[in-house]
Order: sequence, then structure tokens, then C-alpha cells
Amino acid sequence: MRVIVTRPEPGLSRTMARLGAEGYDAVALPLTRAKSLGDGVKAVQEMHPDVYVATSAAALDAAADNLDLTLPIWTVGPATAQRARKAGFADVRQGPGEGQGLARAIIETEVPDLRLLYLAGRERTAGFEDILKAAGRAIDVVEVYDVEQIDHGADLIANTFTGNPAVMLYSGGAARALADQVLHETAIIAVCMSENVAASLPENWLATCVVAEAPNEDGMLAALARIRNQRR
Repeated sequence: MRVIVTRPEPGLSRTMARLGAEGYDAVALPLTRAKSLGDGVKAVQEMHPDVYVATSAAALDAAADNLDLTLPIWTVGPATAQRARKAGFADVRQGPGEGQGLARAIIETEVPDLRLLYLAGRERTAGFEDILKAAGRAIDVVEVYDVEQIDHGADLIANTFTGNPAVMLYSGGAARALADQVLHETAIIAVCMSENVAASLPENWLATCVVAEAPNEDGMLAALARIRNQRR
């Protein structure tokens, strides 16, 4: 079964290796890339939180050189935790893999007067900040990166999206990039990390869209396995 992987590096190579090991015909086609926001990265250097929070490895790629590595950092899941350790953080506290669960873990674990600094993207899913603020937690939000589309050109897109492939979508930005570059009449099966990602798809693809039961790559691979079994 052909599977198109739309995530950028550094996760792209890891996902391609996992799919190859499972016998999928995997095609790498990142649809977005992160870019640092200089003002936000500079602002982080002037702030003095008790703990950092990152829900994306892209945030750490953008801001790591300006962070106090002696402070603790909460990360959304294992991939971001690995990136934090690679950056030099010794005290890495890992969430369950999605933002709302991360917020609840922080509330349950940390003292109420802790000052949080959220290393955020310009585009982000609602829920994480709302839960913390509703609980009365002090959180500063600094946007340190943005996401831009990668334009692959009409010919490459047309040749890639043939034969009703499965398309792995990790973010709303990737879903919108897909909708901008691929004709909506094209037959695909969108495998989305979450309902929030699926909400960015055009109506044409919602009928065949599959949302991972767990909002992480393991959940997406489990969804792919079910699709492959149904095709046999």
C-alpha cells in the first residue's frame, strides 16, 4: 500500500524507516517547514521562567540556543522529549503525547505558583493554554516559529497522488497545504493525527478520512494497518 508522508524533518526519516520496516510503499513529500521567528526567539532570552514547555520539536529547533538548559522542560511526548535531551536539557518531563493531556499533567504534578514559558508556534491547537489558564496557572506564551507551505509543483503532485494512496497528516497546516495543492476530487485516504487535523480537510476527503485513536504516530500507524487489512 502506498503511503505519502507529509511531515518535515527531523521526523520524516524516522517515519519513512518505520513504514519501510512494515512493508509499506512509502513516499516522502513534506508539505510544510518551520521557520524561526527572530523577535520571539530573542524575547525568550530575556525571560526568567521556572520551567519551559514545548509541544513541538520545531520550537526547540528554533529557540534551543537561547534557552537556560539548567531549567526543567515539559514536552508533549517522546519525540519532543528526545529533542530536548539532544539540546542539552537534563530535566525533561514528558507528557502523554497531546496538548490537553500535557496541560493536565502539569497541573497534577507542578506546584500552583510555577511560572511557565510556552515555546509556541504561531499556529497552534486550542486547548493546552486554555486548560492551564482555567486552572489559574501562570503561563507566558512566546511564538518562536511559524510554518510555511512547500510548493512541489503541479506535475509532481499529480504524479504522486495517484492510485488512492493513504496520506499521513500530522497538523492542520499540512492538511491545508494538501488541500491547496491537490485537486479535491482526487481519491485519497487522509490519515489524521487528531480531529483537529481532520477539521482542516475539505469536505471531499472527510468521507474516507481516518483519525488515529491515539494522537501520535503509533496511533496513525495502527490506523494504516487497519486500512491495509481492509484492502486485502
